Amino acid sequence: RDGCADGGQIGGAGLWGRADTHRADDAGQFATSGETEIGVKTLTAILLVLAAPVAAQIAPQIDCMASDLTAPEYRFCASQAYEEADAELNQVYRLAIARAQVFDQEVAVLDQSGPITLEEALRQSQRDWIAFRNSACEAEAVIFRDGTDAPVVGTICLARRTIERTEELRTFASDL
Repeated sequence: RDGCADGGQIGGAGLWGRADTHRADDAGQFATSGETEIGVKTLTAILLVLAAPVAAQIAPQIDCMASDLTAPEYRFCASQAYEEADAELNQVYRLAIARAQVFDQEVAVLDQSGPITLEEALRQSQRDWIAFRNSACEAEAVIFRDGTDAPVVGTICLARRTIERTEELRTFASDL
């Protein structure tokens, strides 16, 4: 249910070296007997804040075009490529939606509206594409399921397909 083989309990030395047992409840909250409950989202936010300075120091030192990247550097570069591709996709998608809205307004003025607007069709196609992309990239990563390359293969696939979709949306928006 929560990815723990022991039924949701994580036992052993806690964060402060004590032997604790942690259990996730149905709301995703972790509790240790006698300690304050902390949510997974809160814990994640704390870890991200603590890791940000370290990531900022490491990131500029990685040349993602180098041929001798270590596995962690390769994962970092794949993740960066996907994040950049996703940011561009979101920008182009907003442009395509704006153009679709203008198109829908023009069609409405001409009283030629159909059962679905272009904006609705575009939004649905984007939801469908995201499901397809995620499924297709998961399938690619399965080939490496037991290897350390599986996450990288999946992330590279996400970046590649996101770049392809961005170009499709850019063409779509320019044709309107």
